[in-house]
Amino acid sequence: MFLLAAISLLLCCAAALGGSSYLSAPGWPALFVVGSLGVALGLFTVSVHDVRRYPGVLLISAVACLLPALQLIPLPPEIWHALPGRDLVTAVDAAAGLGAPWRPLSLVPVMTEHALMSLMVPLALVLLAVQLDDRHHERLLWMLLLLILGSALLAVAQNQVPALQGLLGYKRLDVDIATGLFSNRNHQALMMACGLPLLLAAVRQRSGLLRQIGHVAVPTIVMGGAFILLAMILVTGSRAGLLLYSVALAGLPLMWPHDGNSHARVISVSPLRMGLSIGSGVLMLALIVVIAVDNRTALAVIRLLESDPAGDLRPVIFEQTAEFVGRYWPAGTGIGTFIPIYALEEPVSLMQTAYINQAHNDWLDIALTGGAPGVAVLVGASLYMLWLAARHFFGTGGHARGQIFGRCASLIVLLCALASIVDFPLRTPLMMSILALALVWTAQPLTPPVRTHGHIHRKLRA
Repeated sequence: MFLLAAISLLLCCAAALGGSSYLSAPGWPALFVVGSLGVALGLFTVSVHDVRRYPGVLLISAVACLLPALQLIPLPPEIWHALPGRDLVTAVDAAAGLGAPWRPLSLVPVMTEHALMSLMVPLALVLLAVQLDDRHHERLLWMLLLLILGSALLAVAQNQVPALQGLLGYKRLDVDIATGLFSNRNHQALMMACGLPLLLAAVRQRSGLLRQIGHVAVPTIVMGGAFILLAMILVTGSRAGLLLYSVALAGLPLMWPHDGNSHARVISVSPLRMGLSIGSGVLMLALIVVIAVDNRTALAVIRLLESDPAGDLRPVIFEQTAEFVGRYWPAGTGIGTFIPIYALEEPVSLMQTAYINQAHNDWLDIALTGGAPGVAVLVGASLYMLWLAARHFFGTGGHARGQIFGRCASLIVLLCALASIVDFPLRTPLMMSILALALVWTAQPLTPPVRTHGHIHRKLRA
């Protein structure tokens, strides 16, 4: 229970202070402190048994933090000057008479330090979550649903009271858009899309109780929640959010384990009642869209219909960033250094008044800032996640609860991966925290844990 309380505190801090990726976000210092304390607690309480049950996810988490840490180690001048893309700094050193000082691999160490410290909260969540049993993981699932509900309710309040849009102190480009706990509409939309698999997983845990209330209780709750989440995405105006929602919706039928047991079926109702439920759901969806478009509040649909591809900067940013990757390959520029590197390398002919704060493609960003080591870590982690997802979807012999958690988490990881192709949601501590818990759930062993956490309490008493 103590560990669950610590995780709850970390999630609350990430929700209140970690909805922005801007370096100027006021919550970063507090998150650094809280995350570091959480990592210390996790390292103190984690056991060899926990490491044996979650070796892959712990290794990925450690390597993800080790990469920026290694980029901060000063290198001898002869090694540093041999790295690609360091000619300008070398010329400045010579002109200023600085000689040949030892420098870290990162071209902007202070930004790499920031990137490293931003990983403390998700790392702490991984270290603590691997120590929990199934009962506590189920409570974590409900906590995430409450966070999503809170972000949705805050967005509703922001629509009604525009002054609340500056409540969290974030720098906002879309000042007239309700984005809940985030500063970016696409990040809010991704969180709402992640709510779909979380909702179905939560209903699965309580399906027996819900069927006692009524045969249509399960489909009613799932459909009602799905339409609320869709309405919230429509309000944000996120085109990517609509596509992610479609992926999440299409993945829901694949989530439910079909192991031949009656209690593992998602809905046990007659075809007539099921048809009526689906029909009423479609009617409700159409009504929401019509009303929203008529009142000019379904910004996602409107932006999708009125979008001018020529005016979208993403293809231009992608092309330039891909060119920059070759200049600094294979060493990279240092995790978190995209902004100054882009400003340094951007052609004069393409300079404009728009502020480019991210690559809007985190896969490409890692290739630029992490170099070959970053790509190797990314490829290794992706292959490992694919193997874990295949185990949950196609493996046999696992318990139903672990299977539904694994499938839910796999879908969340997929949504985050797709969102990172056109945006940078995992630069925010809140979305990093959600992904961290999803990684732990994806890596859950197929057999349920049998031990208690008495060793933790003994350590704390000592």
